[in-house]
Amino acid sequence: MNNQRITDYLFSAADSSPESPAIYLSDAHFITYKQLAEEINVLATELTKGGFATGQRIAIIMPHCLEAVLAFYAVTLVATAVPLNPNSSIDELKQFMKLAKV
Repeated sequence: MNNQRITDYLFSAADSSPESPAIYLSDAHFITYKQLAEEINVLATELTKGGFATGQRIAIIMPHCLEAVLAFYAVTLVATAVPLNPNSSIDELKQFMKLAKV
């Protein structure tokens, strides 16, 4: 079984093809693998400074956007990401968070 984390693939692409598009924001604009890796590292550092660590679960309740991607990858570097649907009702979110032990 491969023990690589999803972020390992992203950082590998940032090393081998730093200026290649990682995420298209529109037809004419994109963020490169280098930019993506840098932003993820900044956010992961802030999460660590905030006291988050391995073994913890962090809920991510955000609409589909670049910031949600950054949050997901940054959290996976520090802890366990629990992405939840922002369109869920409060009761559903409470239930999901209880099940996920967030």
